[in-house]
Amino acid sequence: MQSNTLDELFAPLVLARLERNPLLTSGRTLGLSGFFDLMHRAILSEIAAPGIHNISLLRRNLQSMYVTKLLAVVNSPAAGTPSDAQALARFELKRVQSEAEERAHLGGVDEVTQAHLVLLAQRAAGASPR
Repeated sequence: MQSNTLDELFAPLVLARLERNPLLTSGRTLGLSGFFDLMHRAILSEIAAPGIHNISLLRRNLQSMYVTKLLAVVNSPAAGTPSDAQALARFELKRVQSEAEERAHLGGVDEVTQAHLVLLAQRAAGASPR
């Protein structure tokens, strides 16, 4: 279910709509940058938040799927994916890598969380340069 939701959220038509949103209204609206920030805060809250937190299996799986989706947007974007979405996905991967590495170096979490953080950082670093 989490994977299907991420697939829908990162569909090219949804990303294109988010890219156009600020052009369609003069009021507050969610654009691409805000979308990536919202996703980061919602999915990676244990990594970005201060303090030491073990990460549950469900959250580790969601975080892993999120990185997989970001890598797909960067390395093999579906037709119609806006270039700004690709750039923001690459930027988000760098952010994930940095935060996961920093959190892993702090220690104080259980072994599976520590291993997850290291793997997440390594996978996030896997975006091919273009």
